[in-house]
Amino acid sequence: MNQNDVNRLFTEKVAELLAQGFQINAGTMGGSQGEIAHIDLRKGDEILRVYMEHICDYGKGYNGYMVIRVGRNTDPVGYRWMDDTIWNNHLEILSEIKLAKITDDYFTTPEKGAAAAKKRLQHWKSHEYPSRRELTGDAFKSIALKYVRKQPRMKSCRLEDITKVVRVNETEWGKTLPSLDHYEITARGHIFRLNAPRRAQ
Repeated sequence: MNQNDVNRLFTEKVAELLAQGFQINAGTMGGSQGEIAHIDLRKGDEILRVYMEHICDYGKGYNGYMVIRVGRNTDPVGYRWMDDTIWNNHLEILSEIKLAKITDDYFTTPEKGAAAAKKRLQHWKSHEYPSRRELTGDAFKSIALKYVRKQPRMKSCRLEDITKVVRVNETEWGKTLPSLDHYEITARGHIFRLNAPRRAQ
């Protein structure tokens, strides 16, 4: 669902309470406590707040939650105009709708959000290169030797002086970073870095 769907859910919840005889209580609606939106409704001495907020929870693999809650005020409230503040953290939560935020304009159930995040992670991993892979054989060492001999004080380096050639593929969040790919060549106790050729676009 998109932002319009989320707005519709919020509107439906407010309309449901209006149909039960509540009316807007503007006097307690001033200010914000970080929520996206809120509206206060009153019937007699009972005040309910319908509010929407974003909760960060990146450990779930998606961009947190969008939550629509209905809470009952538990603090003393007077009847003077714009004289009271209702605190969200003091509300008695009566109901909530929790939506996983996939992008700025796409939301789904937490279950579907977790499944989508798992699938995305598997996709990234399936496209990852091994971050470090040793290249064995004299063919690789021969290519590396040409580079090493051009380095200061390494002109006399021999094939047997090269003990290891490693291909390093840089990745970030499952995506390869070709511009950072390189080789690490170990020779005579030193490690030399040789940037990998750019891949064709």
